[in-house]
Amino acid sequence: MKLFLPLLIVGLISCAIACNIIVHVKSATATKFSAQVTTPNGQKSTKWTFTKSAARETFQQRADTCGVGDWHVTTYDASGKQVADVLVALNGIGRVDYEVGNDLKPVQTYRQGAICNGQCAPLGLPKPPSSRPASPVNSGNDTVV
Repeated sequence: MKLFLPLLIVGLISCAIACNIIVHVKSATATKFSAQVTTPNGQKSTKWTFTKSAARETFQQRADTCGVGDWHVTTYDASGKQVADVLVALNGIGRVDYEVGNDLKPVQTYRQGAICNGQCAPLGLPKPPSSRPASPVNSGNDTVV
């Protein structure tokens, strides 16, 4: 029993400082651009090229420590010139979504679970439901037999 409590405390602390962050970058423009995600420890995603609206790429980092610096989401125009570099501190376990519009600037539009400091979407903001046809309803004029 004397050994159990210290092991439990070490286990909780190690879980508390670990991170598993998923970053989605989605195009909301028909303008060609590139984007790249860089973590605080220098790990980089591939430099993705987006050529149409609704294209999406994903980067995931699992690390022993997290929250020790800024994450970068950098965008480049078609000629390779840097357009924007958004800095944000992320920590914990969760995901964030970035959307890139016609101005080629990434904006965080969704965040679930991840602790965030900087320009962050509200935590757990529900995504809008996909459109579907209206359900038929009884208008009150229908005769039921």
